[in-house]
Amino acid sequence: MTIMQYWIVGWIAVGVFAIFAMTWLIGLITDQPSLRFFCDFLMVIALFGMLVGFGGRYKQIRLANARKEAAALKRKKLTKAETAFKDRAQEAYDLISSSSSDISGSWSKAVSDAKKAAKKAKTSKSKGKTKKTTPKTVSPSEAVSSAFKKHKDDIAKAQKLLTGQKTYLTRIYQYGAKANYQKYQTAEKKEVAYYNAVVSINKLTLPKYQEKVKTAKAEYLAAWKLLINS
Repeated sequence: MTIMQYWIVGWIAVGVFAIFAMTWLIGLITDQPSLRFFCDFLMVIALFGMLVGFGGRYKQIRLANARKEAAALKRKKLTKAETAFKDRAQEAYDLISSSSSDISGSWSKAVSDAKKAAKKAKTSKSKGKTKKTTPKTVSPSEAVSSAFKKHKDDIAKAQKLLTGQKTYLTRIYQYGAKANYQKYQTAEKKEVAYYNAVVSINKLTLPKYQEKVKTAKAEYLAAWKLLINS
């Protein structure tokens, strides 16, 4: 029964009680014990009806308030989980992007310096010039290794942030964002793919590495845009 239905039952019982209370008084005045007994019986039933009606209404109001409080708490927890997920995702993205830019830039510079050095050596040899001492150039592998060491802490922190996102995904699902859960999940997967693209360079040339990172980044940003606009 609804709150209104309980309220109606309670007031109907009040009306019944009032009618038979007056009838009981008439029986008292006219000295009719059987009428008073009948009224006593019906007034007890009316009192029970009032107890059920008003007591049930009070209980339903308490339950409704409890449900509202639970829903408000759930929304608060959901908002907190969503905010934490987005903040962690943004922090991880900044760390990954910074590391990617430095790794790609160092690699590109090393390749460019190596080409210039090789071209200069070839020109000097063709002209028959005596070889002079030239500044040592950093090989691409050394440059990449140095960049990874430089961003070791950033990469480790980004990995930790991404690993912890599973916890917030679970909370988001539990707290009721089932409609947008798929978008959160997709964004998380695409950011992990972006991270993996940045830290995986085995057997890749610079152009292939840059293309792989660019594609992974674009896919993540597209998923992130869908999530933010949802």
